[in-house]
Amino acid sequence: SNSSSNSFCNSVAVDRACPAGLDTCRTVHYMTGQSSNYSETVHYFTAGVAKMCSTRTDCSMQAGCRMWEGRRVCSTCCQQSYCNEGVPWGVEDVNMLRSTGSERTTGYGAFCYVIGAVMFAAFNNL
Repeated sequence: SNSSSNSFCNSVAVDRACPAGLDTCRTVHYMTGQSSNYSETVHYFTAGVAKMCSTRTDCSMQAGCRMWEGRRVCSTCCQQSYCNEGVPWGVEDVNMLRSTGSERTTGYGAFCYVIGAVMFAAFNNL
């Protein structure tokens, strides 16, 4: 479920519906920062991308941006078909999918870009 870039992730990802019970597409964008010599601005670059199916609750609880092990990590959720083509760079790109209590889950969720979870352990060593 991990890749070194969003375009590579999308090119090798399986384009399929999430299984029943996992009705939400979750995208996690891992970034490294580099400071400019001329300003205090930090520019972020993609270190890795993970895309997977998730429950709405789990995805919403992890949505947002935070610093983790020296990296900026942004996670977002969506439920429309093919909604996870892009990656979140900041809080303005994050969809929390907070429940209003009136939504119902029916059968299969959105079609998501998903790649195998085999690479996850290797990605954690970046």
